Amino acid sequence: MSRNRTSLMGIARECLKGQRVLLAALVALIAASVAAEVFPPFIVGRVVDHNIKGGTFDRLWFWATVYLAAVFGSRLVTFAQTYLTAVIGQKALYRLRSMMADHLVRLPALYYDRTPAGDITSRLTSDVEQVNALFTTGVIAVATDLFKITGVLSAMFAIDTSLALLAMASLPFVYGVTEYFRRKIRQSQRVSRVHMGAINTYLQDSWRGFKLLKQFNAEDRFLDRFEAPQRLYLDSTNRVALFNAYFPGVQKSIEAVTTALVVYFAATRLASDQALSLGAIVAFSQLITRLFSPVQEISQEFQAFQQAMAGVERVTGLLSEEADEEPPGVSPATPVTAIAPPASGSEAADAPAATGLARSGVLRFDHVDFGYAGGVEVLHDIDLAVGKGERIVIVGRTGAGKTSMISLAAGLYRPWHGIVRLLGEDPAALSPSERRRVIGVVPQTVHMLEGTVQENITLGDPTISGEQVMDVCNKVGLDAALSGLPQGLETRLGRGGHQLSHGQNQLLCLARAMVCSPPMLLLDEPTSGIDSETERAIAETLVTSKDVTLVIVSHRPTSFAWIDRIVVVGDGRIIQQGTREELENAPGWYASMQEMRRLGWTA
Repeated sequence: MSRNRTSLMGIARECLKGQRVLLAALVALIAASVAAEVFPPFIVGRVVDHNIKGGTFDRLWFWATVYLAAVFGSRLVTFAQTYLTAVIGQKALYRLRSMMADHLVRLPALYYDRTPAGDITSRLTSDVEQVNALFTTGVIAVATDLFKITGVLSAMFAIDTSLALLAMASLPFVYGVTEYFRRKIRQSQRVSRVHMGAINTYLQDSWRGFKLLKQFNAEDRFLDRFEAPQRLYLDSTNRVALFNAYFPGVQKSIEAVTTALVVYFAATRLASDQALSLGAIVAFSQLITRLFSPVQEISQEFQAFQQAMAGVERVTGLLSEEADEEPPGVSPATPVTAIAPPASGSEAADAPAATGLARSGVLRFDHVDFGYAGGVEVLHDIDLAVGKGERIVIVGRTGAGKTSMISLAAGLYRPWHGIVRLLGEDPAALSPSERRRVIGVVPQTVHMLEGTVQENITLGDPTISGEQVMDVCNKVGLDAALSGLPQGLETRLGRGGHQLSHGQNQLLCLARAMVCSPPMLLLDEPTSGIDSETERAIAETLVTSKDVTLVIVSHRPTSFAWIDRIVVVGDGRIIQQGTREELENAPGWYASMQEMRRLGWTA
């Protein structure tokens, strides 16, 4: 991620890009609002000196009309400014959401391993809304109020320099109080946002497994555990509310003291100073109110402003996460053949070292070490080559590292040491569109979207035709299930794919992986938790997939009698590999496991 998107000013530039005309119009409206703010007091002062003090009604209706027109114009300018500010803010919010979504899809899998889903949701929703407040009731509103303060002070100096200096003497007190409350409010808001993220995380994790809570009558324990983050959030928001309640009252007190002092000193000078008139004192007293009015508005805006700053910190934290690198030299439109192993002869001799790895297999692990967050290594010195069209199954106990090998082959992670190559390329460096046409993945957990059958297979890829979808459904044996759906491929599956059984959802995941006809299929426990008929359908589909390299993770290698090779993994290392006959006749883990199965152990 570019550094200009990981700071407040960088985000502002990105989000306000293309809005120069609107921003220029907003600046003009701000200038007009300042003029409208200082003009009415001068009209009142003129009326006091020439009409009320002089006892004449000459042109009084005219000046009254001018005063009403000035007030009405001020409100009209305020309306236009408020509307334009909202338009600019919403455009900026739209661009920020798009920018965050684009960055999220490029983040590595490790980010999602260490970041709770609720925290990500909170950053994309409530934190982004707080950033919107920064553009609307934050920076633009505060800038407007600061311009008003400058305009009012200029008008004060135009009336009387000494009284203006007296009024300005209160500003250091205003600044000191504002700075104190700014620090306190921002600190409390930051803590509040963290607690809100914890609440979202807890709710998302709990609702995902709420059926389990009901089955085991654990609702009360859920409510008890929910009290802790709720209480922390309540305490932090109460602290924010306390500071927000104090702030305006202190500001009002400073305004009252300043007004009293100005009126007192002006009154003592009125009798002796002919340059200072009663109308000027009245106009000056109204300007004092207009001086402190924007300050009061700033104080009311501080809550939203500080919330926005806390949200900005969390948004910039997400945008500063290092994204996956773009694939060097491979564009999304690059055909699959462009990353095939190079030809032999002089071209092969000149190829880089990675190409040499491709000669020994379509998929190659070259002394790979790997681990997740926390620095714990889960794979140690994995050295494995899978040839074109070869079909292997990886077996081992739970936690042995089988799924980690699949994840590396799929390009979801990068190894700590060693090299992983697919057709001579780093799978983690492939573009998303190219990766799907090279690798088909069936994960251990079935994931269904709230869309139609076709949308769940294509995942929104417009290059996949309806004919391709229907062909792959026929191939995996999903056609019978589709005929029973009211709208076939256009049937909406609902949350979790409840329109289909678990086995049918597994077949749909297989169709999703195969619809682009990739040369490599990676399947993580494809027969887990399904009936024998669905298991047989999956096996038949895989057997008939010619020229497709298969890497399958399974606890039951006996389900795949047609496999070319079995790789046994234990404690993150390859401890055995060979054909079924070779492993059954050699002492080791596989032979022991098969013996236990023959004795009745079927786990």
